[in-house]
Amino acid sequence: MELTQAIILAGGFGTRLKSVVSDVPKPMALINNKPFLEYQINYLKTQGIREIIIATHYMHEKFVAYFENGEKFGVKVIYSLEPEPLGTGGALKLTKKFIISRFVLVNGDTYFNCDLKLAEACHAKNNAVATIALASVPDTSRFGLVITDSKNKIIKFVEKGQRIAGENKINTGSIILSPEIFNYIPEGKVSLEKDIYPTLIAEGRLFGVAMPDRFIDIGLPESYEEFKNMAKTL
Repeated sequence: MELTQAIILAGGFGTRLKSVVSDVPKPMALINNKPFLEYQINYLKTQGIREIIIATHYMHEKFVAYFENGEKFGVKVIYSLEPEPLGTGGALKLTKKFIISRFVLVNGDTYFNCDLKLAEACHAKNNAVATIALASVPDTSRFGLVITDSKNKIIKFVEKGQRIAGENKINTGSIILSPEIFNYIPEGKVSLEKDIYPTLIAEGRLFGVAMPDRFIDIGLPESYEEFKNMAKTL
């Protein structure tokens, strides 16, 4: 099944980046004269995505003013506005009316240019509800660990700050999802990580696929600067 829809979670306040970016939401932070989200959209377009739903809250109007309907970026852009912060699961739930088939979910403040077709193939093979693209990083303390079994089934998440010898895979926030995910999400404020993933693990429906690509979270000033250098090659 071809992936054509993506949801970008872009509703956060970006408090950790306030020293660098204060007048726009974090995903709209300028990187070499282009907002970060434009790099994200360009990447998704290379992966065959044609329709992008941006889930917004803080400074919603900044996204609309820049991306409009997406035509000038070669994609269709739709907006899903959270009336109040609803967490990752709550923001996702609001987009249900737009989703027609299997889709990809990405964070509006991370960049991971992995092969989504590879992740989608893993997802289909395992009859998963969710398949997370995993990255290997030298220091996992900022992110927490993801532990998988020999068949790529996720069996455990390890809290930030904890280390396990031989384990270095993290959740990149890039996730292939089946529409079935909406059956797991109640109304209101919901965290995918805390409220939904434990159920999927218990049912054996959550998988992870390790990717070799470079992962960057622009949430801190130093990683924001790191992406500036990386973006020169994009």
